[in-house]
Amino acid sequence: MGDVSLVDVLDGLEPSVVFTPKTTQTQEVDWRKSSLETTFDDSLLEEISRDRGVSVDKTLQALWGVTLNAFTNRDDVRAGYISATTSLIFQCSIENSKPILDVAERVQNWNVSPLPLSSPLIDQPTGSGPCFDTALHVVDGPGGTFQESEELWKHNISAVKLFIRVQPSEGTVSVVYQTPHVSPFIAYNMMACFSAAIHSLLDNPRSTLGELSLIGPETTQALARWNDQPLAYVDACIHDVVHHRALAHPNSPAICSWDGDFTYGKLDQLSSALAVQLRNVGVDRESIVPFCFQKSAWAVIAILATLKAGAASVALSPDFPPAHLDHILRETNAALCLVDRDNVDCLMQAGVKLMTIDPSLLEHNANERTTSLETQITSKDMAFIQYTSGTTGVPKGVVLDHGPFLTSMIAQHQAVHIGPGSRVLQFASYIFDASLLEIFATLTAGGCLCIPSEQQRFNDLGQAIQTMGVNWVFMTPLFAQTLQPGDLEGVQTMLMGGECPSQSVIDLFGNRLELMNGYGPSEGNICCSINNLSRADCPDGENIGHATPNNHFWVVSPRNPDRLAPLGAIGELMIQGPSLAQGYLQNDEATRRSFIIPSWLKGVSPTMPYRAYRTGDLVRYHADGSLQLLGRNDSQVKITGRRVELKSIEVHLAHSVPADISTAVEAVRLQNGQTQRTLLVAFYWPSGAKGEVRPDNQLQPLPATDETKSTIENIDATLRTQIAGYTIPTFYLPLPFMPSNLSGKLDRRRLKSLVMDLPDSQLGMYAPGAAVKQKPRNAVEEQLQRLWAEALGINTETVGIHDNFYRLGGESVTAIALSAMARDHGLPLLPTDILAQSDL
Repeated sequence: MGDVSLVDVLDGLEPSVVFTPKTTQTQEVDWRKSSLETTFDDSLLEEISRDRGVSVDKTLQALWGVTLNAFTNRDDVRAGYISATTSLIFQCSIENSKPILDVAERVQNWNVSPLPLSSPLIDQPTGSGPCFDTALHVVDGPGGTFQESEELWKHNISAVKLFIRVQPSEGTVSVVYQTPHVSPFIAYNMMACFSAAIHSLLDNPRSTLGELSLIGPETTQALARWNDQPLAYVDACIHDVVHHRALAHPNSPAICSWDGDFTYGKLDQLSSALAVQLRNVGVDRESIVPFCFQKSAWAVIAILATLKAGAASVALSPDFPPAHLDHILRETNAALCLVDRDNVDCLMQAGVKLMTIDPSLLEHNANERTTSLETQITSKDMAFIQYTSGTTGVPKGVVLDHGPFLTSMIAQHQAVHIGPGSRVLQFASYIFDASLLEIFATLTAGGCLCIPSEQQRFNDLGQAIQTMGVNWVFMTPLFAQTLQPGDLEGVQTMLMGGECPSQSVIDLFGNRLELMNGYGPSEGNICCSINNLSRADCPDGENIGHATPNNHFWVVSPRNPDRLAPLGAIGELMIQGPSLAQGYLQNDEATRRSFIIPSWLKGVSPTMPYRAYRTGDLVRYHADGSLQLLGRNDSQVKITGRRVELKSIEVHLAHSVPADISTAVEAVRLQNGQTQRTLLVAFYWPSGAKGEVRPDNQLQPLPATDETKSTIENIDATLRTQIAGYTIPTFYLPLPFMPSNLSGKLDRRRLKSLVMDLPDSQLGMYAPGAAVKQKPRNAVEEQLQRLWAEALGINTETVGIHDNFYRLGGESVTAIALSAMARDHGLPLLPTDILAQSDL
């Protein structure tokens, strides 16, 4: 392309890098070759290309671009190109609706001969690494041995880790790759994908990119092998299984709680008595009954009673913003809410009848006749409504039916080792789906549920675990980081979930107990895969392992769920099986979009009629069939292990600013020393103001004037009435213009870079309540300032003695970590003290 500078070409583009090596300096680099036993008709390829007026070289470049698109999930890809006479950099823009030869016509080439491809020109202008790491080598004519080509590759190209070698005259494809940067599995499957694309084009020259087949019989066979376990639906109701446990073992411990111990017989009796009272006040099979409790045995009794009455249960929190609470009560058409005495006041104004669960009342009515409970409840009736954030700003209610939920729970008995001898900690908040796993995987297995008080849960969990004899726990990795092995004395199994564990957490607990990483959305009934992190050959924490019993995993194109992804490529995970949720409450459109029967399913799983759920999670297969979690295919992120939909926050943010202001929200991972944290950051700028895409067009926030701080305060106050606390942005950055990329769209990468590049002292000025920091007045305040900064992952100077813990990004898990640090320094600071008195 003429005299266009490579710097101009490459600036602003995402790197087209496939491999992110995790190697040490002691590992030796070696080149290996793999060949595919395949041939193609070179004369037909030349004819098809010539008829369209493009060279065979550009057609092959476009097909390699399609392969890179599958393995990088980038629409603009680039690579090196080598022939006998030239060295090129080529770029290909992937549009699935375009015919492949149209794309070949628009492939752009930049001649870098006689420079080798190890030239600094192929580095990103920012200096952050290579712009690509693969190259296409076309061998003209017969001959051209591997050994001859190998010398060229080794000595002339430093950034490239994999070469795809095509010899059109012989119709052959091979690959040469560098170990340990590239695994044989990925190398072979990139070659197989490229070969499949060539054959698909030759079979149908008018194919669009979206119609090209990128998989062959080997892929289908591997998928069938990895998903060969039978799928079996449990046609029963949750409460019936617990009832049968009570009949078989009435004296076995069911609940060990701070406020009372209950055998299975007593649990069954009390929950049935409450269920009768619920039926007497109009609760039936069509009802949805919310509940709002502090940690208590009576919460479990209330949930079980709701199921026995034929209704579905949904958890509320006293911390819900009014708009969030109002939406749930309206959507569920709730007429009655079960509460404990601590939560009566916070729900008084909710406009729903409250039933206070009084232990003495239940004990008094425990012997009431329960014949009226004989209902026609089936396994297809609703059991739970689990709310998650939605892209439109409105929470979505995931409907979990009895049969699928029970199918999942019984699978957990085997997968996570819960049985009659298990004493399971009930730690998760009731509004999170992990609490349902803790409660009902335990009670359906005949185990004992151990429930600490809210005070014990926050302030002295280790003592509660030992006192109650807990031997099985579920924790988020973030919370696990606040514990020491001594806090888990007697615990045999820890299941982690919500986010991928760091290596430091794995190292801390992996050799002391059975440590497992669980993965699963509410729509998949909570836990769909398990990876044992205590194995000697333990993979990293981003590996989510294999599907649990009664689940099949499939990986599809991120842009088209009707296309299976090549093995090793980046794709969206789909979960299939009898454990899936029914869908979304009163949201048929979202249900149809997320729960589908893809066209390819009959070809790979003809006897399995179950729907598949589109998770939105991006993954790739490893050679053993396990999956690595890579990120999201949408705007959803995890904050302290909880699902957060960025689009939902953006909707509410847009409603909190004037109409002539545009907004965005990003999750930014910041690191301070050894502490990492993911924070939500809001951005706003005048609508229509765009910055040009130039290296010298530096993006900086507007000054933090008094007017700006007042605006930030107002936006933050409005959001706090609309959305949950953990979804509130920590910082609000005013910008002079919208940073845009080459396609004119919002450049979210630049937004993140802006936050990461700002000094903490400057970033802190854009937090609500930011003011001149008042320094500590004595030694204790200085020590607390240092501890706050360490726990929050920020610099000490950004913490003033009148700063608010929540507004600096703190929440319950951070409070527990801060309490542990304070205790180590001789300061008797409890998490509940931090949360109640949130100023330093």
